[in-house]
Amino acid sequence: MKAVIVGNQVSFDSGQHMISSFQLAVRRLHHLKDIYFNTGRVSAPYQTVTIETTAICNLDCPICPARKSDNIIERAGKQIKLADVQRIVDLTKHMTETYCLNIWGEPLLHKDFRKIVECVPEAGLPIWFSSNLNYSARLAEMLSEFPLLRIICSLDGWDTESYAEYRWGGKFDVVRRNLAILAAGKCKIYPQYLVTPDDENLERRKEQFLRFLEVEIGTASNVVFKRKNLAYRNEPGEVVPGRCSSFYGGLYFNCDGVLMPCCNNVRSDVFLNHISSYTSETLWNGEDVRNLRRSILKDKNQFDSCRSCAGEDYQQLMFAKVLVRLRQVFSGKRDILPASSRAL
Repeated sequence: MKAVIVGNQVSFDSGQHMISSFQLAVRRLHHLKDIYFNTGRVSAPYQTVTIETTAICNLDCPICPARKSDNIIERAGKQIKLADVQRIVDLTKHMTETYCLNIWGEPLLHKDFRKIVECVPEAGLPIWFSSNLNYSARLAEMLSEFPLLRIICSLDGWDTESYAEYRWGGKFDVVRRNLAILAAGKCKIYPQYLVTPDDENLERRKEQFLRFLEVEIGTASNVVFKRKNLAYRNEPGEVVPGRCSSFYGGLYFNCDGVLMPCCNNVRSDVFLNHISSYTSETLWNGEDVRNLRRSILKDKNQFDSCRSCAGEDYQQLMFAKVLVRLRQVFSGKRDILPASSRAL
């Protein structure tokens, strides 16, 4: 059995606009330079623009801030407006490599998710989102029609018993059915399993998960084993050391259409402004964006929303990715990736 183990980051893949590994490595060097000097300015396209389509969920997973029984997400509304999505895409399609259509919540709960999926491909870029697959076969069939979709399938189990350990309220038979529909479609899927590194049974669990995928869909490739973050709910009071350069790599809009500095944000103290107040230029290097980039990298813990989060030391991640890209170039391999702006 063979799997692509990606960890906490998923490597973005081909869109309509293509660049070489060398060009991508150069972009990552620009990202590293921007983070190192921390002027607040970016000099290379964003890796991704993230749009939170909805902040509600149909499951009750225990550590999630959007859990059905105890949703603590601070948002004025719960579903983004189509007009906000369209404006975000119009302003950012020339400055990003990919789009992502969720932060918290289950994206398919948005009443107009198909219209969103039809709107975003106008940029011709890969579209990522994570889904728990607990919805009708009709919705799964709709998703399977779109070749630009990259769907992280949050399975976290290989049978009814193991699935129920974390995915509270989900139906494993529904998940299996929809997984098969998506796997047979035009979209690309990335089965995901949340892991706890100190789990003494971790290797056995991984093996069972991979075996399940090979039986169900005929392949165990593109698997994401992601570290389970016990601080997802961003509880106030807890202070975790770390640094965060996430805002140098992407733009993040919540379901109110408001700009935020990262995809883990639960509370409102680091919100910026609504998309209607921005232009492409101000989203690139506007004063409020630059100021928050500098502040959050210098001291993330000055913000309550960031105190219990370990942050993202993007610099170390980028350095490793640059080395991989350069090795591919000099070995004669050309790993083709989206060229419009940013990808890991």
